[in-house]
Amino acid sequence: MQSIFFLRAEICILCRKNELSGKIFFLIPFFEMEFFILFFLFFFFTKKKHKKESKNFSKQKMEKATSKKTEFFF
Repeated sequence: MQSIFFLRAEICILCRKNELSGKIFFLIPFFEMEFFILFFLFFFFTKKKHKKESKNFSKQKMEKATSKKTEFFF
């Protein structure tokens, strides 16, 4: 039973890192191995699609952060 909770925590971390916006939460909780395999298939297929979007999002974050720093020092 404890492994299910650890698995949920790992999935939440993966969702936040890849910014998949809650699509994976429909597959939680995992009580059987079949759902576990389906999750990873789904995760790897969506990871490729969202890779460019997450790069653009991180670039925008960096631009905002650098503009705030330059405004502060000047």
